Amino acid sequence: MGPSREEVVGVVVTYFPELSALRELLAAARPQVAALVIIDNTPADAPAARRCPPMDGAEIVSLGFNAGLAAGLNRGCEWARARGASFALLFDQDSVPAPDMLERLADAWSAAGTSGLRVAAAGPRFLDDRGARVFPFLRMGLLRNRVVVPRPSDEFVRTDILITSGCLLALGCIDEVGPMDESLFIDNVDVEWGFRARARGWALIGAPQATLKHRIGDEHVVAPRWARLLGKDRAIRHGPQRLYYMTRNRIRLYWLPHVPLAWKAQDLLRLPAKILLSLWLAQDRSGVARALARGVLDGLANRGGVMR
Repeated sequence: MGPSREEVVGVVVTYFPELSALRELLAAARPQVAALVIIDNTPADAPAARRCPPMDGAEIVSLGFNAGLAAGLNRGCEWARARGASFALLFDQDSVPAPDMLERLADAWSAAGTSGLRVAAAGPRFLDDRGARVFPFLRMGLLRNRVVVPRPSDEFVRTDILITSGCLLALGCIDEVGPMDESLFIDNVDVEWGFRARARGWALIGAPQATLKHRIGDEHVVAPRWARLLGKDRAIRHGPQRLYYMTRNRIRLYWLPHVPLAWKAQDLLRLPAKILLSLWLAQDRSGVARALARGVLDGLANRGGVMR
């Protein structure tokens, strides 16, 4: 059986949230879960207009400082377990689930369980409407990932990576796999945890009928000609701080034994192109160059935590 609404708590992690977008998320998520908690990473000394105000139908836990996405997710899962939930439905602050997203995730979970899989997490298809692109489910290959194309009859597909937002997580799995790695702070938190779960025999599944609107990156732009030759027609622009974490954490994952060799090999091959593309698209090129260099150095030194 898949999880029922009464077993699920929604967990939203925020940082200087855009209140109109947050209200849209809460309105869409609230009918689908037993309870909602907002873990707010906005610093306590931020102007009142920038902090998360009381929200109807959601409890707010203010951490008082930016503890990072991983810590926010962990506090949210702890809150859910303390209230008797068996599952957490995770959200970033800039996502909006379809009205039947949890129902479709539960159907996929049930079908995967019938097939003998021990499911750690299930995720929806997601669309970033700025680029009008539906992001696919992926299986890893040594040189490149393989896009999983579901058949109309597929209730679930196996996948190797799930993004955090929209992810339905079995809280009991945390007892064996462990919580999110807070030293990663923000980027690749979901990738690392998923690899850790898979290494312990758990499965990640995608639910083709479940959908989520979700924003990735600061801005979507047309890719430069040389990148289009590599199969990229659109590119995502990130700010310097985000690029630091993305670069540092992907290199830190190279050191971990539970991260598959196939992922390490293909990511290492892609890293120079990603760095070049980030510099090419940068609006603050010197700031981006410093962030990327620092990320490489800290990744090689296996340093974690907040950017200093």
